Parts: sequence; C-alpha cells; structure tokens
Amino acid sequence: MTRKTSSFKAAIAMLPSFLTALAGIGLLVAPASASSLLPHRAVYELSLVSADSEAGIAGAAGLFIFQATGSACAGWQLESTLVLTIEGRSGRQQQTRSSYSAFEASDGSAFTFESAVQTDGVSPERSLGEAVRQDNSTLTIEGEHVEGDAGSDETPRMLATSAPSETLFPNALTAHLLQAAQDGESLVFGTVFDGTHDNGLAQPFTATIGAREIPTVTEAIRARRQSSEERGDNHRGWDDFPKPTEAWPVTLRYFDPDRPDTGPSFTVSYLLDTNGVSENVTLAYEAFSLGGTLSDFEAFRPESCAD
Repeated sequence: MTRKTSSFKAAIAMLPSFLTALAGIGLLVAPASASSLLPHRAVYELSLVSADSEAGIAGAAGLFIFQATGSACAGWQLESTLVLTIEGRSGRQQQTRSSYSAFEASDGSAFTFESAVQTDGVSPERSLGEAVRQDNSTLTIEGEHVEGDAGSDETPRMLATSAPSETLFPNALTAHLLQAAQDGESLVFGTVFDGTHDNGLAQPFTATIGAREIPTVTEAIRARRQSSEERGDNHRGWDDFPKPTEAWPVTLRYFDPDRPDTGPSFTVSYLLDTNGVSENVTLAYEAFSLGGTLSDFEAFRPESCAD
C-alpha cells in the first residue's frame, strides 16, 4: 500500500523528491523513435486533483515547461522547468521551483543529468552526474548531491552505484512502451534511470497500457527549425511533422529501489501518441495528485543527420 502523509508540513517536505521526479513527465513526452521524432517545447498548466484529508492541502497550481531538441544522430537534450505553489488549509503557501537538464546518447551508451529544487527562495538542492554503459554491460553511475548554490561551501554527497545492463534511459523507455503498445502488450516491467532518485539509483517500474485510442494532439501547431536563421513563428499543420496516427492510455508506476515492496512512490498517467506527445497528464505521489493540461505547444522541425 502507498505510504500516507499525516500533515501539510510533511507533504511539503516531500516536494523536492516529488518535483525532481516530475522531470520524468517531460521525458515521457520526448520523441519516441527515430522514425517519429518530434523535437518540441510543451507547457502544461498544473492543478490539484485530489489530496488525502490528513495532508492538509487546500490547493495547488503551477506550470511545467518541457523542451526536447536534438537528432537521432547526435542524441537528445532534454530541459524542463517547474514552478508549483501549494496552499495549506491554514492559508499558508509554499512555492517550489525545479529545473532539470539531461542528455541521452541516441545509442543508449551514456546519460548525463543535472537538477535543482528550491523552496521559498532557500538555497537549492542540486544533483548532477552521469551513467555510462559499455558493450551492453552493467550501467555505471556516478554523481553528487549538494545543498546550496553553485560554489557553496557545502560538501557534496558523492554518488557511486550501478544498475543492470537492461536498465533503460528515459527516451529508450518511451520507445519501449510505444513498441509494446503497438505489439498489443498490456503490462510492462523494467528498470529506468533518469537521475531523479536521491541516492542516484535506477528505479523499478511497471506500466499498464490500455486499448488503442484516437490521438488528441492534432491541431495546427507552431514550428521553427532548430538550427536556422529564421526565428519567426511559422504556423504550420501536421503535414510538416510526424503526424500522430494512434494513441494508448499508459499508467507508469515508479517504485523506490530502497523500498520496492511498499507500493509505487510516484505514478504518471497519460495518453501516449505515436509521435511521443501527450496532451493531458495525471501525476500522483502518495498524499496528493496533480493534473497537467497542455496549454502551449511548439514543434521544432527535426534536423537530418546531414545538418
């Protein structure tokens, strides 16, 4: 059973790990395969869906901004920013800002990450590191976690661990789930590494995939070429980009590798299109859950390997 939170104060205390994990939302809408790449920037408006009565949370609102750029040749750069304000029943508010940056090699050989979480302007908690895989062998993970701004006197807590060779990086996970959906699979198990766990560990996951649906992100979108002198907004339709042809509802549950038997610590539900984009997302973490609605979307014209 999922662990419950007994107070608003305790729920707030969980926000750093929760918001860092939210970076996974952006990664989930990253391009899904080389044949359906869609570099893009997406903005989600967040609002409170539900909260346990013991948590003392009256409301929540925020924005989540995600951007994926790159190519199947050079790899993918992933960036996300989140600002979330949570209000307690007493009227007290607390604002948390989270940023995340990652690079995933297209061949799955390496993954670098950096994240920062700051609450009410207090010095942020920062994590950065790298995971390297050679010849399909065990994944080697190294990094550091530190409280305080860059250049602070705080001593970093060094992270050094490993993960099984079959561990997936975020883009590879999306591609794996998309292939499973196309093959008619309804349940997927595995391990993913995205750098969001406090101790730098890879996280077990389960994914349930529902019946095929009609894609939702089909309206005309704004576009621009990633490496072009033309920086104006060019209004184009889906004919200029990989058009979503199918979609599947996915519920992805992350488990704490230190306590895998206590139930999922974080759950993401979304509709996965064949181009990797999701319009609505539900985020559930122990004592409360948030809903994310796509409010702005900008596609970048994919670069060819010859660019």
